[in-house]
Amino acid sequence: MLEVKNKTSNSCNFFKNVNFIWAQDKKSLIGNSQTLSMPWPNIPEDLNYFKKITWGHSIVMGRRTYLNLPSKPLKGRKNFVLTTKKLNDNQIKIISNLNELKKIIEKSPSEKFFIIGGKQLFQATLSWVKRLYQTIIFGNFSGDIYMVKINYSEFRLINQKTIFSKANYQVNFNVFERLED
Repeated sequence: MLEVKNKTSNSCNFFKNVNFIWAQDKKSLIGNSQTLSMPWPNIPEDLNYFKKITWGHSIVMGRRTYLNLPSKPLKGRKNFVLTTKKLNDNQIKIISNLNELKKIIEKSPSEKFFIIGGKQLFQATLSWVKRLYQTIIFGNFSGDIYMVKINYSEFRLINQKTIFSKANYQVNFNVFERLED
């Protein structure tokens, strides 16, 4: 389990190259611990958006998020997995703690890093993030894992797009950027 030391967001500590990207429903639901999956059906437009935004960059995830990927590793991206457990995949980079992740980020200022989950990793790195790539899927879904609380007054909305998906859901793609002091 991750040790969370960042209890509140502090804009002085963020990295210009660290981003969150996630999908949620209108109530901030992001997962279902019973099925170990996303609570909504496959929404191709969201998957294509995720691929477009993260392609060619580094993605960082916790072990359970990695294990629940439909295909491993995600191609076209450097895959980092934060875990203390052994994983038998030589195509990913294992990171054992947050300090190691922080050093990797600090040594690669021109590389974009996307935190893709899970909840503990979002919580632990919230103060590091510059941009939020949030997808909201409007529907009623079952689950029990919710996105961490984000103080959106520390960010400004810089882009928003609404579509009606082929899966018959309204989907909002929002991009927020942290306000600088």
